[in-house]
Amino acid sequence: MYITAQHVRGADGTHEVHAFLHAHDSEEWPFPEDAADVATKAVGRLVASCPTEEDRKVKIGGNEVLSFVDIAVRDMLWSTAWHDRLSNLKEQIRQAETRRGAWALGPLYVFFTSTESTVEPSTEFASLVAACAPLLDRAVELSDRAWRNR
Repeated sequence: MYITAQHVRGADGTHEVHAFLHAHDSEEWPFPEDAADVATKAVGRLVASCPTEEDRKVKIGGNEVLSFVDIAVRDMLWSTAWHDRLSNLKEQIRQAETRRGAWALGPLYVFFTSTESTVEPSTEFASLVAACAPLLDRAVELSDRAWRNR
């Protein structure tokens, strides 16, 4: 499973956060050996996005990405408990004052980059994770299905 949120700025200067949920639920869409490869080599099948295409103020493509968070875990291992771990990670980012990092939280891998922002990195991280929230129920449903079908 791959969940990503991107804080983008469109050509007209409009800002918006786009979040996407991808599944690795078939032979056609396998999860890679290395979770670090998910975002660049094996994003998976797009399952849901927020905001929806019709509700987006900033259309997909050609935008400047100001920050992003990538969250990768095998489909059957997604859990609502990960949200607590992500909250703890926000505190680590705050203490380290880092704008870039990669963390392994058990089988959950998190990648974060904030290139330009007027807010501190931990606040930017939290807003990206919050943008993923509408997709999490769907992620749990997909994980349950993957577990049953193993």
